[in-house]
Amino acid sequence: MPRRRLVALAILALITPSADAQTPQQAGDILAADAGSAVIRGLVVDDTGTPIANAEVMARASLPQARQRLVVTGADGRFEFRDLPHLSIGLGARKDGYASTLGHREVHRQVAIGPRPLQEGIELVLVRAGVITGRVVGPDGEPVVGARVAHMVMRRMPSGRGLGSTGNATTDDRGIFRAHSLPPGRYYVSVSPPHRGVPTRADSGLGLATTFHPGTIDAAEAVGIEVPSGGEVAVDITMQAAMMHTISGRVVDGDRTVAVRELLVFLKPRKSLLATEPGPPIVFDGDGGFLIAPVQDGDYTLVARLHSPAPASGRPPDAWAPVKAAEVDIRVGDDVHDVVLRLTPGATVRGRVVFHASAPDDLSGFRIQPQRVGASEIWRPDVPLKPDGTFEITGVRGRVALHVVGSPVSMGGPGGVIGGIVPGTRPGGSAAAVAPARPVVWSAGWRTRALRLDGRVLPDQAVDVGQDGTVDGIEVEVARDYAQVTGVVRNARGEPIDGAALVAIANDESTAGFGDGLVRIRGASQGEGRYTFPMLAPGTWSVLALSDLPWALRDDPDTLSERLRAAARRVTLGPGQRLELDLVVVTP
Repeated sequence: MPRRRLVALAILALITPSADAQTPQQAGDILAADAGSAVIRGLVVDDTGTPIANAEVMARASLPQARQRLVVTGADGRFEFRDLPHLSIGLGARKDGYASTLGHREVHRQVAIGPRPLQEGIELVLVRAGVITGRVVGPDGEPVVGARVAHMVMRRMPSGRGLGSTGNATTDDRGIFRAHSLPPGRYYVSVSPPHRGVPTRADSGLGLATTFHPGTIDAAEAVGIEVPSGGEVAVDITMQAAMMHTISGRVVDGDRTVAVRELLVFLKPRKSLLATEPGPPIVFDGDGGFLIAPVQDGDYTLVARLHSPAPASGRPPDAWAPVKAAEVDIRVGDDVHDVVLRLTPGATVRGRVVFHASAPDDLSGFRIQPQRVGASEIWRPDVPLKPDGTFEITGVRGRVALHVVGSPVSMGGPGGVIGGIVPGTRPGGSAAAVAPARPVVWSAGWRTRALRLDGRVLPDQAVDVGQDGTVDGIEVEVARDYAQVTGVVRNARGEPIDGAALVAIANDESTAGFGDGLVRIRGASQGEGRYTFPMLAPGTWSVLALSDLPWALRDDPDTLSERLRAAARRVTLGPGQRLELDLVVVTP
């Protein structure tokens, strides 16, 4: 190398600061960084412990701008990621013909990279997917072509237990269907008739009805099918015939003609075991008139919603914010004509949020979330709190629960983390090496303690608002008093073990809390078997550690066997309590 260049390099080295002496890295630089010295090694196996070759494994750091990395397992099922940042890393694995124990296509796990740069022995378990196949015929024994076949699981809904669809298949020209990639579990199968185009009044009369295995039109009489890991179950269904009817009427909005593009009309059963089901086709006449067909016998609620027309910008209207609505309960045993749905703006609810103990300085991240009691659909967006803690909700109707929810709302203020980085640390863990990242202020962690109207406590944290009018004087009391359960998971020999699935089941709906469901599932125990449930509402819980997680448990805790219920630790938690609870892992 020429002497002149050597001198230049020497001078450059003198004036260039070392890595430790550089200008502190800004938060934006940290978010963009996606490299480090950490290594993760692991294994992808099936539910028998057999390694899975050629499975895709994904890794992504807990950074908003982090890129996803992908590797493929070798013949021994092993994978390795190098040069990862010292942060929380999300791992995922997938392969055609397999599913996770939670029923998704992928299995996920979070790995915390601490001071140790090497994390190995990570095991990702995929279950061998099953198949439901069969043939659908009509009452005459002929194949039904184009029928919609739904496979469903039992779930808990706001209105009680019901069947929720996990996927669909369609029959071919032989009436044969095949539903694949199903995790093992119990499924219920229904068959709906093929779509027959635009409904007409001629749709009255005998027709094919939605039929449930083994051949009933009553969902309550449906029989479940057990699909084993990697198994194929054959189910033949004969569709039943039933009398079909039509419903016709008009949507009225004062003297104004209702445009079809602003209108949403649908029919929903008042008592149904189905969590979601497609309604019968509807046709409009362009002047507020409608016709629905074919409709089976039963009790229904007919709903109309009027939405704002698309603005001049061409953006679509907010589908979840109806301007006006109407509801009518009807019983169908014959054709129903001249139904009138009169649109109203709904009721207005005004009130204030009261914080138990001390209130936060900034309320901009808090919102009021109205939820129709007994309804699962989202029909009204959240309403932000005003700076003084008051709120006004419009367009609500019926019996409505009001709950306070929160979100990350700002990049300044005390406490919090950004992208998993603790302020004042760098990804490698050394303190004061980077400029303190501005933390996210979280308003989450508050729960509703009580709902009051004019000083009177309302049961179920809900208020009857009717179809219109105004309800004033609502008071929503919230507190940051969630309980926490933490401890160590051990095997039968008393040794701490990682990889166990942690489950907490609420004793009742009131304990579970709004929007959380009866079951909490935490990621696998990690780091000397330790686990934490950070946010459990005060009340009674059953806590247990499982070697594998039955995927239906998330939706329906009644699937938990008596043996596992007996193995669970039952605890009663007070407001803000911190409980240390060690668990012994059990096999489902």
